[in-house]
Amino acid sequence: GRVAYFMEDEQRALALRGERTMEHFVNGGAGEGLARMAKEGWLTLEDIKRAQRWLPGLFAQHARLAHCERQALLEMLLMVVGAATACAAEPLPQALVEGIFDGSCGVDAVGELRLYVSHFCCISCMAVI
Repeated sequence: GRVAYFMEDEQRALALRGERTMEHFVNGGAGEGLARMAKEGWLTLEDIKRAQRWLPGLFAQHARLAHCERQALLEMLLMVVGAATACAAEPLPQALVEGIFDGSCGVDAVGELRLYVSHFCCISCMAVI
């Protein structure tokens, strides 16, 4: 599924990381919104790599990159980045470099997200939440 696809991509060599995720987005594997953003150039390979660094999966007994809470928040974050890029003037706001979307760096991402979790969150999922 989608989760295994992301995890495998993030375990690749740093230079190759994000390529399969971008391919997955372009092919519509993560929905129409991310597919359009990738095709229009609003979401780049560098954006994917940065988002993966902003929401790191912690390692404790085993790799936790693929936990669904992290993957859901990663996709949501990439949608914010793509939307901000599409609406931004040149130069791009510092928020897209720093990963701060509270308005202090030029992008104010406000909204509500409901994340259904059927079990207690691990330390890695809590870190990204």
